[in-house]
Amino acid sequence: MKKYTFIFLLLVVISLLAGCGYKDIDNRFFVVTMGIDKPENEEKKYKVHLKLAIPSAEIQVGESEYIIESEESNSISEAVRIIKARSDREIDFAHMKVFLIGEEMVKQPIQENLDWLLRRRDIQKISWIGIGKPSALEVMKITPEIERIPSNSLFLTLSLKGSETPYTIPKYLFEFHREMKTEGQSAVLPIIEKREEKMFQVQTATVFDQEKGVLTLNAEQTKLFNEIDTGFEKVDIRVEEEGEDFFILAAEVFKGTYAIHDEKGKKPYIDFKVDVEGIIEESSMQIQNEKLKEYGKKAEKQLKEEIEQFLIKLRDLNLDPFGFGLQYRATRFNNKTELERWNEIYPEIDFNVITNVKVKGTGVIE
Repeated sequence: MKKYTFIFLLLVVISLLAGCGYKDIDNRFFVVTMGIDKPENEEKKYKVHLKLAIPSAEIQVGESEYIIESEESNSISEAVRIIKARSDREIDFAHMKVFLIGEEMVKQPIQENLDWLLRRRDIQKISWIGIGKPSALEVMKITPEIERIPSNSLFLTLSLKGSETPYTIPKYLFEFHREMKTEGQSAVLPIIEKREEKMFQVQTATVFDQEKGVLTLNAEQTKLFNEIDTGFEKVDIRVEEEGEDFFILAAEVFKGTYAIHDEKGKKPYIDFKVDVEGIIEESSMQIQNEKLKEYGKKAEKQLKEEIEQFLIKLRDLNLDPFGFGLQYRATRFNNKTELERWNEIYPEIDFNVITNVKVKGTGVIE
């Protein structure tokens, strides 16, 4: 008797579940990428794009199925609801992995663009975020021939799960929000640039602070920042001799550390130390094993100059992507004045760059 009672109760529970809000996969559009561009209508604030993946029973290379829906509005919420009104299926954000901000939108206060994303509970805070150039829509339209799943090439590139390159600075949505909110650090975003109809590249980045300024890093500056900030190991350093001679040092270790000195009665300065270890991967001149220390000294001198110039440029624009100000606040104990003091000394601070390069070998060629 107890057995039948249990079965009856189970059937009742199942019948109640049947009336819930669950919708079958065939009745859903999955948003894989979302973008925001500057609207054509000057009376509107946003032009919102949703890249909707169409579920398919068989996935073949070069046949990823998707549609892109766009709408202009004064709020992101309203634009999304209008797009939903045009669709015959439920729009699901649970699989959205990339959020793109159009190049023109970066010039406006960016925090407003993030508010909707951060409040939505169905959007993953580990979504990747970047700048679309020339626009978010143009990047979203790119479909590489080898792509099997819509936007999968973007996912692999921004997460570094595919190709690992120091030119790409991966950035989670929650990381970018934290950087924007943190006093003493400037936010950094990668730039995804359209190359051809079916190709894009990620080689540059933007450092910005809405109150201080904006700086677009070129490819070499982006690589240098990423190497120092994250300790990216798979990097190469081109060391040039007089004339056209050069050699390429493939670094296996690239580690940057720094210490801020602000003693009373002395001018503040930052000790910035970079340790590099690697082997010579390519050369246009005759390389000799007995001169490895000499090659290391040449690399130290060139790397020191590049880092000094980069740090001074950031300082002069009052930008701080390395978070010097954050460390200064964290290692001082007067909470009322430490940020004021840092803002006072940073524009005039000196950098003492120390480079230590160890050349371990010349590859398989002796």
